[in-house]
This record gives sequence, C-alpha cells and structure tokens, in this order.
Amino acid sequence: WIRWRGHSQGKICKGDMMSERTTEERIKDAINEIVTLPENAGRDTELKSLNLDSLDVTELVMEVEDEFDGVTVEDDVVEKWETIGNIIDYVEGKLA
Repeated sequence: WIRWRGHSQGKICKGDMMSERTTEERIKDAINEIVTLPENAGRDTELKSLNLDSLDVTELVMEVEDEFDGVTVEDDVVEKWETIGNIIDYVEGKLA
C-alpha cells in the first residue's frame, strides 16, 4: 500500500506560486492521514481525545518522519506527546 502525496517539503502549489505551510499545518495534515481532526483542533488538542490506538500512533510517527526530512522520533519521546502542540514543539526543536 503506497500513499502518494501531492506536496513535498512542505510546499503546496497555488497557481504558479509556491506557498510555505507552517509546521502546525503539516502536523495536522499528518494526523489527518490517520484520523479526522475536528475543525477547531489546535495546539492544545489532546491526542487521547482523538482516540488513537498504538497502531495509529506508529503511523503518526511515520507520517511525521516522512513529512519532515531529517526528523527521527524516538519511542521515549512519543510517550511524552500529550497534545498536538507537543508534536509541533518537538519537530520545531529538531529542525532548529
């Protein structure tokens, strides 16, 4: 099963212009590959409220690692993720 993505490196095409997406948007897109996020989902949204099982969390880690080149997520880090903001902060810290 192969998933094709219509974007790469966080850029999306809008006409002839390329537009950078924020880390938050990219993380939310990764989560949306697994479960449907509520429209009002934000940094404070708790992951447990999304009813992710262990397989979903594994998929989320793979989505994040695929979306952000050079970011590797260790198991002990995943255990500390409680909110979408935790994921964003982790990724931004790795990219800094």
